[in-house]
Amino acid sequence: MASKLETIVRNALYCTIGVVVLSGTIISHSRGSASSTAPTSRPISSSVSTAESVAYQIDPAHSGSQSDAITPPLAPRWSRDLSGPVSYPLIVKGRIFVTVQNPTSYGTQLYALDEMTGTTLWGPFSLGGTYYFGGIAYENGRVFALNYDGLLRAFDATSGNVIWSKQLVGQYAFTSPPTALGGIVYTAGAGTAGTMYAVSEQDGTVLWSKFVENGENSSPAVTPTGVYVSYACGQIYDFDPQSGNQIWHYNSGCEGGGGRTPVVFSGRLYYRDFVSQNLILDSATGNSLGTFQASVAPAFNGSTGYFLNGVTLEAHDVTSGEPLWSFTGDGSLTSAPIIDNGYIYIGSMSGNLYALDLTGSNVWTGKVGAAVQPPNERNPVVCPGLGAGDGLIVVPASNLLVAFEHTDAPTPTPTPTPTPTPTPTPTATPTPTPTPSSLPMPTPGASAVAYQIDPAHAGAQTDQVTPPLVQRWSRDLGTNVSYPLIVGGRIFVTVGSDSSVRTQLYALDENTGATLWGTTLTADSSNYPWSGITYENGRVFALSEDGNMWAFDAASGTVLWSKSIATGYAYVFSSPPTALGGIVYTAGAGDGGTVFAVSEQNGSVLWSKPRGVQNGDFSSPAVSSNGVYVNYVCNQAYDFDPKNGNQIWYHGGPCEGGGGKTSVLFGGRLYARDNVTGNLILDAQTGAVLGSFSAGAAPAFNGSTGFFLSGTTLEARDVVSGAVQWSFTGDGTLSSAPIIDNGYVYIGSTSGNLYAVNAATGVSVWTGTLGAAVRAPTEQNLFPLPGLGAGDGFVVAPASTRLVVFQSAVNSGTPQLLLDESGPGLNQAAALDSVLFTRDPFPVVNGADVLNLGADRNTRVILFVMNLQLTQGETASSVVVNLIDSNNQTYDVAAEDVRLVPNFNFAQVIFRLPDNLAVGTCTITVKAHGQLSNSGTIRIRI
Repeated sequence: MASKLETIVRNALYCTIGVVVLSGTIISHSRGSASSTAPTSRPISSSVSTAESVAYQIDPAHSGSQSDAITPPLAPRWSRDLSGPVSYPLIVKGRIFVTVQNPTSYGTQLYALDEMTGTTLWGPFSLGGTYYFGGIAYENGRVFALNYDGLLRAFDATSGNVIWSKQLVGQYAFTSPPTALGGIVYTAGAGTAGTMYAVSEQDGTVLWSKFVENGENSSPAVTPTGVYVSYACGQIYDFDPQSGNQIWHYNSGCEGGGGRTPVVFSGRLYYRDFVSQNLILDSATGNSLGTFQASVAPAFNGSTGYFLNGVTLEAHDVTSGEPLWSFTGDGSLTSAPIIDNGYIYIGSMSGNLYALDLTGSNVWTGKVGAAVQPPNERNPVVCPGLGAGDGLIVVPASNLLVAFEHTDAPTPTPTPTPTPTPTPTPTATPTPTPTPSSLPMPTPGASAVAYQIDPAHAGAQTDQVTPPLVQRWSRDLGTNVSYPLIVGGRIFVTVGSDSSVRTQLYALDENTGATLWGTTLTADSSNYPWSGITYENGRVFALSEDGNMWAFDAASGTVLWSKSIATGYAYVFSSPPTALGGIVYTAGAGDGGTVFAVSEQNGSVLWSKPRGVQNGDFSSPAVSSNGVYVNYVCNQAYDFDPKNGNQIWYHGGPCEGGGGKTSVLFGGRLYARDNVTGNLILDAQTGAVLGSFSAGAAPAFNGSTGFFLSGTTLEARDVVSGAVQWSFTGDGTLSSAPIIDNGYVYIGSTSGNLYAVNAATGVSVWTGTLGAAVRAPTEQNLFPLPGLGAGDGFVVAPASTRLVVFQSAVNSGTPQLLLDESGPGLNQAAALDSVLFTRDPFPVVNGADVLNLGADRNTRVILFVMNLQLTQGETASSVVVNLIDSNNQTYDVAAEDVRLVPNFNFAQVIFRLPDNLAVGTCTITVKAHGQLSNSGTIRIRI
């Protein structure tokens, strides 16, 4: 247990001067699918060059810059599904090298792929190791690969033969991708503080090693004169590449776990930090030259730097810092940018790849086939990133690796469909992780039966779930996951991505995530991978993009009926169906638009409105007992009678065109969103305009309050007056449509966080990590629509290819101190030094604690306690740690910090070792809410 807890704490810990702050970030484990695509047979571009990518962000300095012959427009040369998240590529001498996370177990695989076809030339070679980290670099005909345990290998790039293997010693956690230059491989390790290593490329000999704070996640940026690494709280170093002598050390006065890869360009070092501000330092002296805004590594070309600030790409003059232009794309930009031959490339969570010229103009957009994940510089996983070289732009997109080349053919649409990638039929073998069987099952109750929970899409649920939450299970379904239906002990979702024509329907056990039944909805090569689902009266209704509709028995998966509702004028379906009162409602597009009402009993079309709407795309009908509401581009909004289809009213906009968004019906008002003419509030009975509102995703409603995601800010507004009551920004990347359950608003972010916010006050009361980005509901793409769900005591969050299920945290009353199963004593507490992450014995006064600069240098210890959580407004000091030392002296010490560890049902407690504590074994218990925990022991030394 202890080693796992050390890893959790290390990745949860951030430091400010004199104070320990725990963020609670948890290692996320990800699974992938087992499918792959056959490479295309297109001839290789005649513009192939020999520019290489040899490290993360292309070169050893991580500048993200390439001089190659490729120019937009591009076309996919090949696409390959490698069955797990894919790393940044190395591109050299006709080969592409990547590491791929194992789909079902710890470790990574190293692949060497043919640049022309994507076929495997050698590998996959298992790199092994704990967790999922695998980093690679290239120089002089050799690929250097490092795993989490510090095993560094040199491979012959041509044959894949292992030339040497070296176990780096002194540390146990390696998460810094290596960098190779001048015959030396550089990396760093963590565990007890940190160590920087320089290893001979020739034979694996460690040429030198140096102490650093704290050795995590920072791939060395290397030039002929300097080796630069950077860690949390402004711990930045420059070492001489040959001797390892420290040239300079920038020390902000605090330290902690974590780090980010620096970038060296034009005499400047660009340092990013989770805790303090981002700094620009003189690379020769370490002197501060200024600050900048960027969440991922910036890229540079000439006198310009390119910085992803939130989800906006900004170009700044390198010398003055003045902004030159900005670009937002689809609002979900994620990747670190790269530059090649005067064009900037950047990917998005929506699966787009953009090419911009040096003026910021978008000159080409392509579809990759899956979400382009942000570079995860927090957890021990492979680091994704774009690559360029040999006339190719290479893009890791979740489990896919896609190689683009220049094409002389005109781009037919802004979103070309890549080569289809078959996806395996769902298996009945459950693979959820984890399945915490110790958690009691919530009492079944309220259901989620449509997009945004109910047929009106109001996003509101009355259920028993209350934050803080704990993860019950998580499952990677291989491709993008839809909004969930939650009913009768089952969770229903569809999955699909635009790398495949196939969509699938899963019925999962609420308790475990195991597959109860599943089916393929479509595999026709002429289709797009869109599908939508709804539920009523024991049946799940599913619709595919080509107009095929099915009714499934929710319990068994038996097909009760199937029906094609497509016609000569309605042959493209992208509107998630809604079921109410024995009827399933949806719409289709093609020649105009058509709304359909289909019998739940036998699939017969009860009524339709051929060419009766403009234009039938993407708008899931919002349904009540007396109205069926749809809304399309330019606010072409309609209300039909649910029984006979007679038009009740029509709001005509100033224009019309393809596209639409799902309306929300609440309190006699219809909330209609439109990208072109603005969002309108309409009277649900008459269609009269009552006002306007700002929201990108569907709003949610509870009582007299509406909750609107405006940009990346969640706002609570009074329904009648529209007055803003509070706002919440979270991590600045809020993305999902909000939902409300039991007085709390839930919303996800592209950073992979799920937030619970008090609906009345706007106070964030809980944050959980999902392990993947929460995709924004674009409502403009033909793959399953994502969205949160709540029901049966669960909050269910689709996060890219993952489905994560939460329930209320268990608090059965008596606190339970977690003990270390590995000893040395039978009742040894699982305890760690909060700064050094070492186990006991602890000194009372910690001379190595550089965090505490004042008189109080006493050691802070972390304990882990089940059934312990603070109530709203309760401070950490209400929890008391009782110590009885070897002299039988008793001390009651108030805790300094108490918080739940996200996704686990225990809390972390930090307390200060008291003065005069005797050397030897000390008995420890925790008091909280008038109750006393079990006892454990820690050891005290001089």
